Amino acid sequence: VFFQKGTKFTAMHVLWHRYRDILGRYDHVLFLDDDVETSCDALNQLFQTCRTHDLDLAQMSLSEGSSCNWPSLFSRPAQSGPRALTAVEIMMPVFSRRALGLASPTFGQSVSGFGLDLAWGKILRDAGGKVAVLDDVVATHARPVDQSGGAYYSYLRRHGINAKAELWALMCTYGTDRGMGCG
Repeated sequence: VFFQKGTKFTAMHVLWHRYRDILGRYDHVLFLDDDVETSCDALNQLFQTCRTHDLDLAQMSLSEGSSCNWPSLFSRPAQSGPRALTAVEIMMPVFSRRALGLASPTFGQSVSGFGLDLAWGKILRDAGGKVAVLDDVVATHARPVDQSGGAYYSYLRRHGINAKAELWALMCTYGTDRGMGCG
């Protein structure tokens, strides 16, 4: 268990710098938001699929009714196996050991997390990595994204963090596209 003031993304930065040796022992590491609902069986299937298909960056697909801005992340039940994408969402990225090393320089570059998803996808695809969403492993993003009144966005505003500015800065730094699509 690790506690720190800040966000999931500031925690990822601290974890990587303090506990890289622990994280580096795993083939894949999942950074899961607290409002993502799934099962132990789904998590086991997620890691098995990442291992079987040698995925560098992946995520479970989203159930109908989940809150998400990226339509490409919703489950397509007719498909099976990994579906290549240009990036995955920051709510539940799974990194391979190699991907953690490649993406780790970005961990301290965004407090809000905005733009990290696009940067991670670009960095890993440029390095020949595989980025995918798993249609046959489904999770639910339970809380709606509420940029005007939600607790997370209120926290960012109280601390003077402009998520959109962080997004644009990362897009410029890494030369990413504006969207998330087929890889």
